[in-house]
Amino acid sequence: MTSNASPRYVSLRWRLLFPLVAVILSIAIVGAYILSITLGLHYTQQETNTLLTMTDTTRTQLLALGEHHTREIFRLANTSGLRENMAARNTATLLALVEPNASLAELETVLVVANNGDALVAIEGDENGYHPLPQTDTAWITPLASVLNGEVTTAHFIAQPSQAPLIFTVMPIYTPADTVMGAIVIGTRLERVMADLEAATAFFATNGQVWLSNLPDTERLDKKTRQAVQRGQMVTETQRLHNGRYHIAYVPLALDNSPALGTVAVYLLSDTIFTNTSAQQMFSFLATTAAAALVITAYLGIGKMLERLEHIRSTAEALHHGNISARANLKTSDEIGQLAYALDQYADKMQIELENFQRYRRESARLISIIESLPDGLVITDLDGRVLMMNTQARELIGGISTWKAGQFAQLAAEFTDSLGPALAPGIFAYGKATRIPHQDHILQVQSAVVMSRTGKKLGLLFSLRDVGTEVKREQRFDSLLDELAQDVHLPIAHLAQNAALNAINTSATPNTLLAFARDIARNARSMQRIISELRDLNTFNPEDVRQGQRPILVNELLWQVAAQWKPSANAARLQLEIQTPPTACYVLGDDRRLRWALGNILDNAIKYSLQQRVVRVIGTEVEDGTIAHIRIQDEGVGISVDNLNHLFERFYRGQPTRPDGSLIEQPGSGQGLYLTRKVIEAHGGKIEIESTVGMGTTVHVYLPMTSPLPLEMPMMFDVSEQQQPVDRLSTR
Repeated sequence: MTSNASPRYVSLRWRLLFPLVAVILSIAIVGAYILSITLGLHYTQQETNTLLTMTDTTRTQLLALGEHHTREIFRLANTSGLRENMAARNTATLLALVEPNASLAELETVLVVANNGDALVAIEGDENGYHPLPQTDTAWITPLASVLNGEVTTAHFIAQPSQAPLIFTVMPIYTPADTVMGAIVIGTRLERVMADLEAATAFFATNGQVWLSNLPDTERLDKKTRQAVQRGQMVTETQRLHNGRYHIAYVPLALDNSPALGTVAVYLLSDTIFTNTSAQQMFSFLATTAAAALVITAYLGIGKMLERLEHIRSTAEALHHGNISARANLKTSDEIGQLAYALDQYADKMQIELENFQRYRRESARLISIIESLPDGLVITDLDGRVLMMNTQARELIGGISTWKAGQFAQLAAEFTDSLGPALAPGIFAYGKATRIPHQDHILQVQSAVVMSRTGKKLGLLFSLRDVGTEVKREQRFDSLLDELAQDVHLPIAHLAQNAALNAINTSATPNTLLAFARDIARNARSMQRIISELRDLNTFNPEDVRQGQRPILVNELLWQVAAQWKPSANAARLQLEIQTPPTACYVLGDDRRLRWALGNILDNAIKYSLQQRVVRVIGTEVEDGTIAHIRIQDEGVGISVDNLNHLFERFYRGQPTRPDGSLIEQPGSGQGLYLTRKVIEAHGGKIEIESTVGMGTTVHVYLPMTSPLPLEMPMMFDVSEQQQPVDRLSTR
């Protein structure tokens, strides 16, 4: 027989919680009392240790001040010309010698005293500079007589010759015969010493008088404390001053092993509440009371939690009966709150899944729209090469998915490796270089990339397609133009130059002007031949050509050769050309002819786009610990706009520079000078950067790796005087 009566209900609050709280309350009261006693001892010991640390710091800084005085007074005493001018009593010259050295050492007061006690130089400094010391009598320099008599070599003392007390050091000055001819006295204000200590401090004289203090109403030091400190002891005490209770330590005011100049008091404001036994007992009482209150509050809080369990039970029952809108809506983060949150999550699950599905559809449609709007063709495949998506531009370029599978495009996926290139976008990394593939009437440039997950897993492949047929044809037309130019101009110019030279030489009766004109024709013809050859070479050379012809090149010589070559152009443009070479000999490894062409092309642009009566500068320096040669070519021209600056190194690109009045600057050119220049610089392992401001000018930075000249017997190109004056001007008049 079973009984339907419910078991007798006994709350957990009385069955378990109340006995547990009673035990915890007893432990908390005893623990709080013990903790308060321990904290009192700990804070007292901590303040004592802090005071000892401050005292040691004060002693160390005073000894450092003594070392500073000794070092600087010795340097002043051995200043060149000091002894001669002291012997001649040249006070003006002495002042000119002493004042800069005093400023360098940050000394507040400096005196130069003759052997009869007269002050030849007596200056003191402030924020406005140095000026004569009002007190010209040297009687206040107490150890001066002992120093001049040779009894003491170096002495320290405290005095107040003007407005504020200073710590002084005096040292004799000897003649070559080792006799005392005078003395030097230097001083540092006590205010500055106190500021450096960064603590509440007071300085007392040997008689107990207060020299300086940063605490108000500091009293005279008693005799007992002074005597103990003079014996080298540290005296500590506790005093209640105007704004609190202080721990005080008294230590000797000593700059070295000499007798102390007085006493230094270091003050530490006590921030502990344990000022006496009564305060400590009061703190113990408060701590135990707080512990008891905390335990009782915890008991009441746990009872409140039990009430929330009933709320969760009723919510679960409502859900059980089909009320899917029932929610516990408890915002706490404990176990009970998490249980209520789980119930609420269950009710919201279907609605959230539906919203996620709708959002995924919108995002998918948006992604497809973005891909379709791209100007380049885009093909997305899986890791096995199966096409997952292809936009309209890609279909127009290659003809569809069947063409992709049947053509050579499918081979791109087979070449996939684990070596990734730079990131093209978040989660998308390039691999391999862009490949040009001829297809039907197009030449397509294909850039491959891999799509990665956040965990580094490869998800698929992406191929970007672009029609570069126009660019390729333009490059081919330019190469063909160079070939035709070489064939049509090279040999005729050579024959013309040769015939002109021979006719001028054979016609001995012609005037000198005709002979000179023929020679100019021959020289200019050879120059045009050389320019065509160089342009052809620069368009076809590769880094291996540079390595085959490289040699150590002195940067100074390279810059001067380039400047000399373009000096006539600067003269014709009414510009001033300045050259600044590195102060030391530095070498770069490379092809001298190609480097001169690259730098000359940059200098040519600076001259063409500069305004008249301005300066073009060529500056060479060393950076990065002497491993990189930095060459700057600066002009004060019309500058380059931001739109043009982003395309300067593109082949065949020509910007539209304008004068200050808005008119275009028409200059001949093919639009590939900077393209070839960067090609030469990068072939030498360097880099080129351009910065420009419209209306203010342009600066081109060229960085080339340096090589050590030690294993080579290199001739010196400049004498010492030229290296000491690295800035030179090339006259343009």
